Amino acid sequence: MLQVLERLGIIASLSGSILGACIIFVFPPLIHMGCLDKKRKEGAKLSLKEERMYVTSYITLILGLLFGLFGVVVSLASR
Repeated sequence: MLQVLERLGIIASLSGSILGACIIFVFPPLIHMGCLDKKRKEGAKLSLKEERMYVTSYITLILGLLFGLFGVVVSLASR
């Protein structure tokens, strides 16, 4: 029974680290970049501020993926 609870703990920590990073750092930049891409496809030129925001969203997306990976490593290393 103890092994089952340990496995559930591992699953909970992994899902928490992955989903937490995705909800906070990955999904919002993807949505923002999608909106700017849609505006670009409609033929509108993005302003300098919007271009900078696009780059910032991209950096946030990459950092979110790294944070999620770091969370997985820490979760597995603590077991």
